Amino acid sequence: MTEIFMPKAGMDMKEGRLIRWLKEVGDPVEKDEPVMEIETDKITMEAEAPGSGILLAKTVEEDTWVPVLSVIGYIGEPGEKIPEAPVASPKAPEPSQREEAPLPSVPGGSAEPAALAPPEKKSREAQTGPSAEREAAAVSGGQKQNPSAPSADSPILATPCAKKAARERGLDLKDIVPGRSDGVIRAADVLATPLARRIAQDQGVDLSAVAGTGCHGKVTKGDVLAAAQSSGAGFAAVQAVKADITCLLDLISQLNGSREKALSLDAFFLKAAALAVQKLSLSSAGFSFAVFGGGEKEQPVVAGAESLSLSRISAQIGELTEKALSHTLSSKETVPAAFGVCDMSSFGVYAFTPVLRSGEAGIFGLAAPEDALVLEDGQVTVHKTAVVCLRYDARVLSEAQAAQLLSAMKSLLQTPMEILL
Repeated sequence: MTEIFMPKAGMDMKEGRLIRWLKEVGDPVEKDEPVMEIETDKITMEAEAPGSGILLAKTVEEDTWVPVLSVIGYIGEPGEKIPEAPVASPKAPEPSQREEAPLPSVPGGSAEPAALAPPEKKSREAQTGPSAEREAAAVSGGQKQNPSAPSADSPILATPCAKKAARERGLDLKDIVPGRSDGVIRAADVLATPLARRIAQDQGVDLSAVAGTGCHGKVTKGDVLAAAQSSGAGFAAVQAVKADITCLLDLISQLNGSREKALSLDAFFLKAAALAVQKLSLSSAGFSFAVFGGGEKEQPVVAGAESLSLSRISAQIGELTEKALSHTLSSKETVPAAFGVCDMSSFGVYAFTPVLRSGEAGIFGLAAPEDALVLEDGQVTVHKTAVVCLRYDARVLSEAQAAQLLSAMKSLLQTPMEILL
């Protein structure tokens, strides 16, 4: 008799999801023939049979998460007796008996429980088999401890957004696996599976707007792909240009030398984007801008940016950024705008593609400036250039419109006095 294990597809893989069986009990199976489809934290793949014979039993139902190297089925000869074991199936997590520890309150919000005291991490489903470890798991109701998980006395680290997302979905943070090595649970960890998060990032899908159909209400790969098609993220396209922003940086430096409150590069970039959209007679009630903090991303909105002064835009960006970092933005301040900007210049990123949120027609991205040699009046001089990109919904904007927007944006950034007027 041959045991079928949940394969370990990578050094960091701790568990996998059995998406579906490709064979029914009683079907003949050849060695190395695909017998099931699984999902890891990186990919979905077909797993091959470790031996030949008849599929005698399935000990794990479809859509179930199990630890790697757990027995999930048996292959053998007709009539062979298989070990008695309950079949693992998807189920909701058990309610926690531990009390939540108090957390310092967030500005503008109520004190909420921060860290729960996590018991040892449990596998999502019960697994049994001939080994003593699997038998012990079966006796204890199928809950298997993960030796690498934190102890019951260790605090659970989670961002405010993650705690809010878990609370809204009735989930216990101790059942959420952090997506990064620092052990901090983020909103994306609560909302979606690791594979779904990667696809969402590639497709530009806003996970917070996707209804999850997976285990514990998590967003799955299928949910993300469906959302990408319906929201337009699946129709996203990108264009980019390189702009000479030497004059812009010099102008900002000169203006801030005599000002009590400095004007930000974000303010110039957002105003330029608003003016570029206005030049093409495209409508946008407001412009969103990206704020990064604590591993989370917020996109507050500045309304009527095309008619506001740079001082007012800069002040609003400062105020909204503080609210975003303290998680006190109102729903009105985060209503998705038709267009947005994402300035990554301070991160030293020289090329990137911003994420297009659901409902957005386009989002401009600004990369970090870099030195470029320019021949000027017969002399070689050093200028600052930066990549400016536009990710857009190809159903809303044509390639020509996107190119015109980028051309207008480049012109404004290279002649910054037009932004001031």
